[in-house]
Amino acid sequence: MEVDLRRNSGFGLIVSRLRDRRLPFAGLIQRGAFTIPAIVVGRTLRGWNDTLRCWRPFGLRAWGIPVSFVLSAVVHILEIPGLWAAYRGGPLGESAYR
Repeated sequence: MEVDLRRNSGFGLIVSRLRDRRLPFAGLIQRGAFTIPAIVVGRTLRGWNDTLRCWRPFGLRAWGIPVSFVLSAVVHILEIPGLWAAYRGGPLGESAYR
């Protein structure tokens, strides 16, 4: 299920910014598929920043911080197939939930 959600998230990120240039980072995304690594790295760093900013208010223990960093990287890597599909203009692909 998470794989489908992340693929859809990546697809929606690209399609929405290709259609509406007023959205954040639309200028970067409009440059083409070679920006996919920058998108993934940027989203991963934002996830790490959220972890460092919110770990105490959410009750995350200190040992959970590195685990959160790894999981953040993994879930953003799962978005790559959706990012590619959006740039190709093709269908999103098969899902067990549609």
